[in-house]
Amino acid sequence: NHNNSMNFKPYIATNTMRARRMMLGIRQQDVADIFEFSSTDRISHWENGRAMPSLPNLFLLCALYHATPQELYHEFFKEANNEIQTRVLNRKSNQSNK
Repeated sequence: NHNNSMNFKPYIATNTMRARRMMLGIRQQDVADIFEFSSTDRISHWENGRAMPSLPNLFLLCALYHATPQELYHEFFKEANNEIQTRVLNRKSNQSNK
């Protein structure tokens, strides 16, 4: 029973969105307006790690904040990289045991 997706850990959703937004001197309301959201709820949830943006929204955020996905979600990227390394090693180990 192998799970193809990473187990979501709350700390992984930590991100640099708030810091980057503040460096640009824009408010959550400005971001909500740019994304044509009716409120700042989604922006707040993303910044606080309670939710993650969809892939299209992530790329829009990257363009807005002049950042890569890895820069916005450093911990998530690090965890994904560790997960892949583990899976590659396990696969090699399983193949050599055949």
